[in-house]
Amino acid sequence: MTIFGYIRLSVRESDEGTSLESQRAAIQAYADVHGEQIEFFTDDGFSGRSTKRPAYQELRRRLAEPGLTAIVCRSVDRLGRNLREFLALVDEAAEHGVFVVATASSIDTSTSAGKMFTQLLGVFAEAESSAIGERQVYSQRERRKQGRSIGVASYGYQSQDTGSGSFKVIVEHQANIILTAAEAVLAGGSIYSAARSMNAAGETTSRGNPWSGISLRRLLSNPSIAGLRHYQGELLTDDSGALIHDKHLEIVPLARWRKLQVVLESRAVSRVVGTSSEQLLLTGVARCGTCQGTFVKGSRKNQSPRYRCRNLENNKCAQGVTISVEKLDAYVLEQLEPLSHMPVFETVTTEDPENIIQRETLAMQISDAMESLGQATHDQVAKIAVRISELKQSLSMVPISTSETAHDTGATFGDLLHESPELVVRQALEAVMVYPPATPKSRQMNSERVQLIWRDSLQDFDD
Repeated sequence: MTIFGYIRLSVRESDEGTSLESQRAAIQAYADVHGEQIEFFTDDGFSGRSTKRPAYQELRRRLAEPGLTAIVCRSVDRLGRNLREFLALVDEAAEHGVFVVATASSIDTSTSAGKMFTQLLGVFAEAESSAIGERQVYSQRERRKQGRSIGVASYGYQSQDTGSGSFKVIVEHQANIILTAAEAVLAGGSIYSAARSMNAAGETTSRGNPWSGISLRRLLSNPSIAGLRHYQGELLTDDSGALIHDKHLEIVPLARWRKLQVVLESRAVSRVVGTSSEQLLLTGVARCGTCQGTFVKGSRKNQSPRYRCRNLENNKCAQGVTISVEKLDAYVLEQLEPLSHMPVFETVTTEDPENIIQRETLAMQISDAMESLGQATHDQVAKIAVRISELKQSLSMVPISTSETAHDTGATFGDLLHESPELVVRQALEAVMVYPPATPKSRQMNSERVQLIWRDSLQDFDD
């Protein structure tokens, strides 16, 4: 007759009591006493919480082999630390007339006492596994509150060992890429267009994959790039309840990042380039020369996209204009070519970080209090309402003072004209006025039909 001896050692276990050799010796002693032949199944370096252990899975596949009498291990937790999984193995083995034996615990499912002890020890094993999991979750949360780097650093950062632990630091080149993408989206550009620009520049995600609209959206939504610490979707606070803000890890200024979230939330997650919701290059800039109304995207079946006066639908424009998106974009970009040498400035809005954090903290506390109203008793509602009123009063008293400075990015219009043309358009142009053609149905593009209104600093370029 034959028994299967199962041995397991996780990567965290190294004490002699759970060594592979000691487990093998205990199982061999059992086989010698009972005069059984033994076949060993060994999982070295596998956690008992996982069932994806190759030797364990092979053992289960062979439970129906003729002549098999028992599965023997040194202790029940070697077979696993999940109660339901362990009992499922016991039941499956019983269906084939196979017993489960744990030598160190005197467990033998061929007896009623053995079955009872098996269930009890299985409960203890699962309880210990749960406790370990809870300790790991708590440990990770506390390490994140301390600002330690855990796992693979997200794009824009890298882990640096300081001797007292691993902490995140900014990768300047990647941080500039993130900031450019964020400003492009804030300026009305497409997330997918920004992702394509990053791929064209040879950038990849932290895991080496090409950027997609989804992965870039996830990055721009990550509170880390605003210097906020978070864990499992929850912003972390200090002992006083204030949000933890690491100014030295801030890539996108917090106030700017908040505006970015509003923009991202206003756009459909499934937004695809070429759909009616896609932001065009001149969205918000191009206007109808007849009524001064802004252009919207209009297209018909089997026709290329067109800019169309928004007042055409309600007949508020006497001679509404429509024009090819491709042709108008190309014409405007051609007019911008002479500006290729000009430096690109970034308008940086700054505010006292303490005021920002104070407002964010109060806003979060108000939100939490509002949510608690749903589960509050009649007596609690009044107290919560007073608390919300006090928080709102405190929020209104936090001063709002900002200053704007122009920062030379080191890039020129020529550098960005093809990669991020929307940034150049919005820095150079106040508006693009499009008038009806002098000759009906004429497709000619010239300065009489398309007038560029330059921003104050670029008036000299006006034709």
